[in-house]
Amino acid sequence: FRGKEIRLKDFCNVLLDHRATFVSMENKDIPKIQWVTHGVPAYLVMPTGLESRGLAEPDVVGLSVDDLVQFERVGFARIDHVSKAGVRAYFAHR
Repeated sequence: FRGKEIRLKDFCNVLLDHRATFVSMENKDIPKIQWVTHGVPAYLVMPTGLESRGLAEPDVVGLSVDDLVQFERVGFARIDHVSKAGVRAYFAHR
């Protein structure tokens, strides 16, 4: 998305380059990305064994092993490991 205008889901539009530059609050028909203001590492293991990395809201470190969560725009997952450094979860379904 470098050099393109995108929408931070439920917030605003920014132009992405080395930094995000505010463009407007107008809800345009442009690509949207999920975002968090502060994030902790989250690792999601898919049924194929492929592992996706991303950021999750800091509250995930308060979850317990086997808790079920919804990663917005991805699907549901079972928490497998929790530490102050982040979480690992296994994809369950969309």
